[in-house]
Amino acid sequence: MAESKATTKVAEEKVTDKAVKESPKSETAASKAKTISDADIFKVKSLVPNVHYTCSKTQDYYIWAEVGDENEMTFGQLKVMKNKHIGYFSKNWLIVMDDNASKKLGLDKYYNDGFGKKDYKLFYGNDVDKVEKKLALLPDSEKEAMSKKIIKSVSSGDIQNVKIIRLLEKTFGIDLMDLV
Repeated sequence: MAESKATTKVAEEKVTDKAVKESPKSETAASKAKTISDADIFKVKSLVPNVHYTCSKTQDYYIWAEVGDENEMTFGQLKVMKNKHIGYFSKNWLIVMDDNASKKLGLDKYYNDGFGKKDYKLFYGNDVDKVEKKLALLPDSEKEAMSKKIIKSVSSGDIQNVKIIRLLEKTFGIDLMDLV
């Protein structure tokens, strides 16, 4: 009998050790895979003025009066909006401000968050509306790095359009007119 108790004890230790070794892996995998439920709330930002939407599921009414206005919508409402009225996203009228939700809805293909060399050329032109739309897509994480480049460009005289300079001041919260 002593042998069976010892064998059972060794077997239990192996099972316990295996469970202890596997549980951190499963927790890590669960924490990396962020699940989104229909009740989760996300900010939706307008990229054009005067956007109106009524959710057919909840009858909630949303208004984005100006560029940059934000409303909070549930993931369920966003799914309905995407399925019934994809134009709000494909025409770049609205953007979901959460990357995970945007990817899960399949909307990330409509937005290019990168600010390339071609996009910087917009600052040197006269198309304020294009600049405003592009800046609305800019993640907050890139704003600080861009603000240094913009200050340098304004002070060197590369950016001269007063309307674009005012827009950049508003977007980045920096005073640029003193540099002109």
